[in-house]
Amino acid sequence: MKQHHSDVHTLAAAYALNALEPAERKAFTEHLPQCQACREEVAEFEATAARLADATAQYPPAAMKHHVMAAVDGVRQLPPRVPDTAPTATLGSALRRRAVPLALAA
Repeated sequence: MKQHHSDVHTLAAAYALNALEPAERKAFTEHLPQCQACREEVAEFEATAARLADATAQYPPAAMKHHVMAAVDGVRQLPPRVPDTAPTATLGSALRRRAVPLALAA
């Protein structure tokens, strides 16, 4: 969502929904303390979004918690992902590995 600086007032809805790109969010956040109209508009959009979310929320069946908690023991936890820190072989180390046995054989 690319906007010009003069269009910062049009970003209130996207700001309220956390839908701005980082640069736009920064510009609007800097603008917000200076503009009462934008603060009111953001508050109204946030309230509307909360009402819409509440209106469409679906509560899980009562037995679901019991079912999930019973199934947790059967789920295997995966080990943490650790970045590969193995040293990479270089041309020099490969030559040294081959040169030492050759030198000893000679």
